[in-house]
Formats: sequence, structure tokens, C-alpha cells
Amino acid sequence: EPTYTPGTSNTVSWGAVTDIGVPEAVSGLAGYDVQMSTSSTFPAGSPIQSIEAGVTSATFTGLTPGQVYYYRVRAKDAAGNVSEWSDPVSSTQDASGPIIMFINPELGSRHNLTTGSTIIAEIVDSGAGLDKDEVWLRIDDGAWVAPTAIVGDIVYYVVDLPFADRQSHVHWVTIMAKDLLGNASGAAVSFELDIYREGFGFGRFRFPED
Repeated sequence: EPTYTPGTSNTVSWGAVTDIGVPEAVSGLAGYDVQMSTSSTFPAGSPIQSIEAGVTSATFTGLTPGQVYYYRVRAKDAAGNVSEWSDPVSSTQDASGPIIMFINPELGSRHNLTTGSTIIAEIVDSGAGLDKDEVWLRIDDGAWVAPTAIVGDIVYYVVDLPFADRQSHVHWVTIMAKDLLGNASGAAVSFELDIYREGFGFGRFRFPED
């Protein structure tokens, strides 16, 4: 099982088994029981799916994002004999994209955005982890661009276009990001452009070492 499973369902699979008793007493494989639990001890009442012989997977739906689920399987023959339960495996459901938090600019702030100014955001994913190749940023309805640098959880984008020809009104910075499972999220922040304030931008930074 993978450490994280996307969405709110999970399909578990196992290798096929055969009924290997004394030949004249073998009744044949009848199927499998597959049990799921939020506890590795599988308390009484943990749901069980009965799977027919020839099928070696089972799907559980309606799972809770962020929850760890445990799974185990046993075989049964036509005479009602059952094997021991397998060793359990586990996986955490991950149905959410990364959390994006703007550091610079702040919501509703006023800035003289110029070439060389730096947009900064923190992107955190507590599940499968951030896919650093799937982080994109744009200003207003401009083209999507990759960050200048990602150091730890901090994303930097050094503005490479002047805003001198833009009016002094509200603009937007939008960031889209995915985690390693493909779960996507986005966030946007508005700021007011002040083209008449010289020498004041988002700030210029030397990127820290990762």
C-alpha cells in the first residue's frame, strides 16, 4: 500500500491463493474476506467485504481525508475453513491540495510593484507533499509562470515586468499548486498598485539556502 492514497476511496489488492489441503479433502477456494479499520487492532465491528474467488482486489469508499486506514485479508474455502488474517497494511487518505498562504503582498496592501520586486508565499502540504514542478503564479490575467525559487515551503517570484503603464488600482496575484498525488489548490491575494511611490516595492531578497 502507498503511504498516501488520493481521494476518498481506496482499492487494495493481494496475490491469489489456492486451497492446499490433502487432495481428496480439498473443497476449493471460495473467496476472501477483506477487512478495513481505523485501528491496527481491528476492533469488533470493523467492516468486512466478502470477495469471490478469482477476484483479488476490493474497493472501500466514503473514506475520510487525513485518516489512516488499515486493511487485511484472509482466504476461505467451500467447506467454511478460513486462513489466518494477513499482516495489515495501511494508507492515509489525502484528498486535499496544498495550503497557500501569501506573505508578500498582504491582502489589501499598497505597493509600487516594479521589476525586481519579490512575491513570497508559503505553501504547505501535510499529506503526500508539494510537487515543486506543479507550482504556478500569475499577476492579474497574465501568463502562468514558474516561481523563481522554492526553498523549503517558501515560494519566491521575482517580478520581471514593469507596472509603470498600469493604472493605480487593485490587482491580483494568483498561485496554483498540486501535491504529489495531483490534488490541486489555488489562492489569490489583491493589492493596490501605487505607481507614484518611488523606492517602495515588495522588497528584494537574497534567497536562503535550501
